[in-house]
Amino acid sequence: MSKHFVLDFDGTLINTDVYWEWIVTQFLGIGQNEQMIREAGERLFPVGYTVAQHAKGLGLHEALVQELAQRAREHVSEHHASLIFSDVPSFFSRFVDAEKSILTFGDREHQIERIRASGIHSSISKIRTASTELPKAKQLKDLAQESSLPVVFIDDDLDQLMGAYQARLPIELIRMRRDGQRKSKDDHKLDNEAWRVIRSFDELE
Repeated sequence: MSKHFVLDFDGTLINTDVYWEWIVTQFLGIGQNEQMIREAGERLFPVGYTVAQHAKGLGLHEALVQELAQRAREHVSEHHASLIFSDVPSFFSRFVDAEKSILTFGDREHQIERIRASGIHSSISKIRTASTELPKAKQLKDLAQESSLPVVFIDDDLDQLMGAYQARLPIELIRMRRDGQRKSKDDHKLDNEAWRVIRSFDELE
């Protein structure tokens, strides 16, 4: 039976850790303190990250904010396709008949720009963006009610998986725990109980 795979973007489909370290180097290059850079950026992750907001949070003047934002847009356009994990194209090919959509968290315009630059949007039926006001669990609940296919939600973020689990949604949950990724470091007591754990899309059949 076919399925509807609802896929997180950052850390699941694309190596965001590499992109994040590039961002850090841009701020280091203009003399910012590394600890302050990381703390200012991480404060934005729960509400919707953009390079411009990051720069503003560091108190940079507007001209420099816009310069850094433009530099990031150019970098995304040139390099995001190379950051897609190597198992993603074969996953799309193997499950060509399944529906595949993205449910990502963050600033909608920023996330859509990055997804399109990555080159995978042509394999995706729809892009949804979550926020603190419209969390992933709420959107997954609506999806489960609307979809005629069994829904499989794949995310590397334990908070998002926990939200879906606590909502008791009638969907399959999978934690993407890629080797070497920041969100893959820690075990969770509900691994392989509340959700299945995989390290690659190659493990899916």
